[in-house]
Amino acid sequence: MAQAGRSSITSLSLFWSVPPEQERTRPSDPLGLDAIREELSGKLVPLLTGRTRRVEDFLWTLAVLRWSSHETSDVRRLACALQWERRLKLWWFHIGDEHFAGIRGARIQCAEPGAPRCTGRALLRDQRAQGLIGSHLRPLRDLGLVRDDRLELTADGIDVVQGVGDAPKLEDGDWTVWNAGFSRASGGIGKVPVGNVRERICREMPRLDAALRAVRWRIQPAWALVAGKLGEDAAYARFAHRFLSWSSEVKRSFDRMLEGRSARCPSIRLKPPAGLSSWEELAQPFAARLGRREPVGQVLAAWHRHVYTRRGYGDGDLLAVWEDGRLIARPPSMFYLSDSEPQERDCRWSNAVAVMRPR
Repeated sequence: MAQAGRSSITSLSLFWSVPPEQERTRPSDPLGLDAIREELSGKLVPLLTGRTRRVEDFLWTLAVLRWSSHETSDVRRLACALQWERRLKLWWFHIGDEHFAGIRGARIQCAEPGAPRCTGRALLRDQRAQGLIGSHLRPLRDLGLVRDDRLELTADGIDVVQGVGDAPKLEDGDWTVWNAGFSRASGGIGKVPVGNVRERICREMPRLDAALRAVRWRIQPAWALVAGKLGEDAAYARFAHRFLSWSSEVKRSFDRMLEGRSARCPSIRLKPPAGLSSWEELAQPFAARLGRREPVGQVLAAWHRHVYTRRGYGDGDLLAVWEDGRLIARPPSMFYLSDSEPQERDCRWSNAVAVMRPR
């Protein structure tokens, strides 16, 4: 299996998992469960991310990087590519495609006077981390389609999207021009042999490919069922099977207590494989305390404080604290509950099925 993160880090640290330089909200992962799940995902499906849903998104990422290749530095290429991604998504919304990150921002900008506009604000809270480039740069580098040392396509990457052509010529306020330009580019994307890119991915993760074939590309995650086919990664698959349901129950317990309701929280009885650092740092001591039947609220409050402290937050940022024998929720908890974004809940099983399944 390909090893995650083998690409060298550039001066921009352009990886999808890099957090925003200045978070505008408190994080929606109060116990670090998503961080643990992400590390597990990296062991099981290292060549994809939790936002990888279509091979075509890989191709569009290559296209916006190609259209930015005339810029003279990574900083300028990134800024140009992010604007091209924004324009592309405005066009997607205009033609009725709503299956992309940033749909709410696109809806707003498309309804503004003078739309569409060639320049404008980002569609996502952190476009760099959450958009096409942030979601797919690392896999594209691991596939040999984007250079490791700079934000440019390799010769193979250029060849893959050769038919996309030069950047579309756009005009403010003229959807007819935008339709013509992006339709031409989309035609080029449609001519790319998607199977070739998919086969590259499958070659890099041969055991996972064989495992998914063995269970006929089932939609529901079955890590325990395929563990025997994953070689040295079998232990991670078995742990993932137990961890996914356990972590969901723990998060539900925390949410219930923030709402002032009682909750129970189970211990985990499966010993995780060695080297799962996020589990050891964020959850292991608290999982043990749950197993000793210490008060659930006290354990979760201490766990939450530990995670936030590791992230550099102070006591004033805590969503809940344990005082006088009870859990006290803070006002930000309502913002946390309403602002939580869906995270990958199956250790990228569904991502692997969507991208690697033959068409």
